[in-house]
Amino acid sequence: MNIFRRCAMASTAILLVAAAACQGDRETSAAEDTALPAPAPESGLPVGWEVRLDRPGDDPSGVEFTASEPRYQVRTGPAGILFNAALSVSDEFHAAATIVQTTPTQHGEAYGLFVGGKNLQEDTQSYLYFLIREDGKFLIKRRIGAETASVQAWTEHTAIALRPDGGEAPENSLRIDAGSEAVSFSINGEEVAQFPRAEVDVDGIVGLRVNHGLNLAIA
Repeated sequence: MNIFRRCAMASTAILLVAAAACQGDRETSAAEDTALPAPAPESGLPVGWEVRLDRPGDDPSGVEFTASEPRYQVRTGPAGILFNAALSVSDEFHAAATIVQTTPTQHGEAYGLFVGGKNLQEDTQSYLYFLIREDGKFLIKRRIGAETASVQAWTEHTAIALRPDGGEAPENSLRIDAGSEAVSFSINGEEVAQFPRAEVDVDGIVGLRVNHGLNLAIA
């Protein structure tokens, strides 16, 4: 696992992989290795992490998010997001995760990253999310409050690794690169979409978006 580092301070909270390119440190990587944190006893989540479910009536205890070397394990009943409010980035940065969907689902539930998170426990929540699902398609979408709008509709792409019939679950690496002029979205090292920075609000908290009934391992 890696920690994310900003210019003026280093966060010891864990994020999949996140790095901010900061003034005075443009040429160096912001990712470092660190041990996984213990769960917070009051929530069962890793220290500093929170869950926000899509439906207010859903029970947060239906989401399991545990640190188990060398991966995180995420199991969902209800759909929602997982985040650490300390992990907020701006300017030029990248966010990435390698995810294995360990068990298939009947309805092709989606999972991935979000960026640009703001007011994540409020009615005015907003974030931009980048998801894949096991039928080989990806999606980029914006949530503002209770409303969502597609930036890139569900699109099939050969970059997504699929599960062979009766075979092992594949790894898929998702990455968002926010440059000064454009934001690039990549799967397994291949760019699948790019948008002008002015058209997508990506400054803010970075985290995970996981839909219903999924079992994921995140490296």
